[in-house]
Amino acid sequence: MSRYVVGWTVGAIETGELANQFIDDALVHHSIEPGQLALHADRGTSMTSKPVAQLLTGLGVDRSHSP
Repeated sequence: MSRYVVGWTVGAIETGELANQFIDDALVHHSIEPGQLALHADRGTSMTSKPVAQLLTGLGVDRSHSP
């Protein structure tokens, strides 16, 4: 497991759309293909939002959330 920081972003407020754009940009920047990534996140509203869930499913990203 790597703890390498693949990207970061700052926004005025935390939203699902901001998280969605951040994840998409990071995957493109690092040329990550579907099925190559697992993403672990907290259970915050942005990371559990429908746009982010749909993006991760569409990109073949395995996801897990903190208990």
